[in-house]
Amino acid sequence: MAAVGLRRRGPAGRGVPRLDMPVALVWLGAVGLALVAAAALVLVPNPLFLVPPALTGALMLVLGIESLIALAFLGAAGLLPFVDSGGYAVGNLPVWLFFFALGCGLMLLAWAMRVLDRRPSRPLEPNLLVVVLIVYFIFTVVRLAASEPLSIPSLSAEFIGFPTAALVTYLWLSHDEALAGLRRALPVIVLVVASWAAMYVAGSAGCEPCRAWVDTGRIRSGLLGGNDRLYTAGQNAFLGLVLIAFGQLLRRFTPSVAVLTLLGAGAIALQASRAQYFGFMAGALVLLVWKFWRVRVVGRVLLVLATVAGLAALLSTPAGDRALSAYQEVSSQGGTAGFRFQILQNSSENWSAFGLGVFSQIFGKGFNTDLGLPNTLLVLGYFGGFLQIALLVLAAMRGALSRTLTGATVAGIFVMVLVARPTLPLIEYGHSGVAYGVALGFAAALHTRTSLRRRAPAALTPTR
Repeated sequence: MAAVGLRRRGPAGRGVPRLDMPVALVWLGAVGLALVAAAALVLVPNPLFLVPPALTGALMLVLGIESLIALAFLGAAGLLPFVDSGGYAVGNLPVWLFFFALGCGLMLLAWAMRVLDRRPSRPLEPNLLVVVLIVYFIFTVVRLAASEPLSIPSLSAEFIGFPTAALVTYLWLSHDEALAGLRRALPVIVLVVASWAAMYVAGSAGCEPCRAWVDTGRIRSGLLGGNDRLYTAGQNAFLGLVLIAFGQLLRRFTPSVAVLTLLGAGAIALQASRAQYFGFMAGALVLLVWKFWRVRVVGRVLLVLATVAGLAALLSTPAGDRALSAYQEVSSQGGTAGFRFQILQNSSENWSAFGLGVFSQIFGKGFNTDLGLPNTLLVLGYFGGFLQIALLVLAAMRGALSRTLTGATVAGIFVMVLVARPTLPLIEYGHSGVAYGVALGFAAALHTRTSLRRRAPAALTPTR
């Protein structure tokens, strides 16, 4: 009987021969990359850097190459324990950029291995999101090249990292084996992220080793009344991961997922960032709407009541008071809001159609790490800002159109990013830019109902 759809290749000697030697060479390249990573990390004068290289080889052998990819991107996002993500790995190479390059390299190696091995894959179907993404990538590269990108190379890398991560992820996901390998690596990802959240909470309570675990930069007064607000590189990327946990909790309630979600929500609350509060709540609302349309009438009533009760309880906490104080500061233009209004005004004086690019005096023109979209308007101009917003909107729409939990989670993540854009540098900051670039790649690879209808006739055509 003829097989339907894609036909899996048989063993060597039947059908198209398997290219074992090239595949072996690709695997050798992956192992070599891991060894280079280990050697580079050993050169860093922090002995704790020896721990990740010692684990990478074992993880790749046991769980596959996707486990190493996941660890590399967690390192780029600032979520690996005891990693000085704000420091330098070798010479002037930032640690986050080193991990990002390693993760992209391993993604491309995994993709090349599967292509050479003739593994089943789904065709890369260009869609509007991918087209805008390519245009945004080309414009960013050209605009930065026309300025002085090497004057502040790390800043240039932050702007290029977001679209690069999306394009490489989109290519990597062309094989279903990538997702299968990612599922095998899921326990490692959960362990690392959950330990990061637990150490953040403990660090806010005063645990000094825990603060080192999450790579704390600055410490200020927070919700607990003392020096408990920790500024870390991974906190912006962490928001999206908590939304993923919340979506899984809505799909099926289990004690373990509930604990993980509450732990993540507690860490977000202790970060005391009102922009993070509002962004996260907007993303969570998208997931609640997804759940609302998938339960019966009684379930909808209970969901609404639970949401209202939870929101009322939240507003009665110190985190709720912190969120409500945003209105007072905005209306009086005082406090943190007043400070950001001032730097926003200074930045807006230098906005232009195509931006200023990156050059050594960019910080004197109003560039500030406390801002998000205004930094893009300064560097890439109105055209770059328009493309960036279009990408976020298209990603959210594509996620919503997929009618799945994965799509709803993607939509929630990008609604969160859109809401937080005025102040949070979720895309302009290297750590979080890499994380949300990967999420954008997932959005581009999603199958919407329209694309499935287009593929239906071809999928039903038998292959002989």
